[in-house]
Amino acid sequence: MDRYYEYTDRLNAPIEAFTHITNDHNFPILPHWHYFIECIYLTAGNLLVTCDENVYSLQPGDFIFFPPKTLHTIDVFPTDFEQSRAEKPSQDPAFTLKSQDFFMDPSLHGYLPNCPLSACPLLASPQEPLPDQEHDSIHPVSIPHSAADVSEKSPSITTVAASDCKAASPPNIRYHVLKFDLGFLQATDNMKNQFSRIISLAYEEDPSNIFFADGDMTGIPLKQLFVDCIEEMRLRHFGYDTIACSKLAILITAMTRVWLMRGLNMEEILLSRQSDNHEFEHIAEYIKSHYNEPLRIHDLAERCGMSYSYFAKLFRRNYHQSCKEYIEFVRINRVTDLLLFTKLDLTYISQETGFSDCSHLIRTFRKWKGCTPRQWMREYNSELQQ
Repeated sequence: MDRYYEYTDRLNAPIEAFTHITNDHNFPILPHWHYFIECIYLTAGNLLVTCDENVYSLQPGDFIFFPPKTLHTIDVFPTDFEQSRAEKPSQDPAFTLKSQDFFMDPSLHGYLPNCPLSACPLLASPQEPLPDQEHDSIHPVSIPHSAADVSEKSPSITTVAASDCKAASPPNIRYHVLKFDLGFLQATDNMKNQFSRIISLAYEEDPSNIFFADGDMTGIPLKQLFVDCIEEMRLRHFGYDTIACSKLAILITAMTRVWLMRGLNMEEILLSRQSDNHEFEHIAEYIKSHYNEPLRIHDLAERCGMSYSYFAKLFRRNYHQSCKEYIEFVRINRVTDLLLFTKLDLTYISQETGFSDCSHLIRTFRKWKGCTPRQWMREYNSELQQ
């Protein structure tokens, strides 16, 4: 499973928003997973999507989201697949016949509970993506690799050879993408915990819940919401993260309302607590409110009435990072805001963001960003001018 993990930079890019337009090098999207939530809004073409052992068919105007830690793929719908790869058909005649028989049904749309993974062209041949994380390992590669199962969770998922993926130019596929860390939303920890549990419950109760056909979210301009997020993240004007987070919160709330109309019972979630410790439930809010003060892990653990080791273990399990990393995450985010939108010097910024001195700030900044604050600002201004 680990070799299909897609690294995401939680500090520099807690929200990603872009439009994906297919070409010979970026499609199809091979099996991968990540800790982010990923949302896709299709604007052109037809897609065949898998999420764990589940298969979905998307048409323009449809929306699907992938919960964190789910293994997923994106490919062209197989009726187009057969046409676009007619010059190089599958090596397995039985597979070709099966896929043609199954996907010729024009009524196929949305969640396809009767569709076996073996009928998906992308998962037909046992090949691996490039494991080197310095490269883009979720797109097709130019050299074949040995066969291997994708994961213990989904042992039947394997990837198609790159030579098959790139037999011809991909069809016209275009979709908007939002990827975000739920913990980055500017909402209370209690609300974010509820969102997290609701998303998990909705998918576990019925895999069809992650798919929304065009028109399912009445009253929500879904396409415009994606476009606005993409534009905010591209321009990065003052308050861009606040606006993007507010739109993501609207999106998750709209999804939740649809699930309620579909009959999802959320009473257990709304009445339950993630833990019996009230202080721990709000510890992230406490850190964000006191980031400019000295924060020691031992003190935070004592505040929650826990031992240091248990607190550290529980924090990592809930936030997918250590408490020290989270504190640095919050502080460095504040540093970048002050660098971008004020003319304060680094000595003053270090005092305002909880660092012991300017040297401490620079060391931590270099650890997270790979460069000094001044170098980062020069690169940022250079990109802005381009």
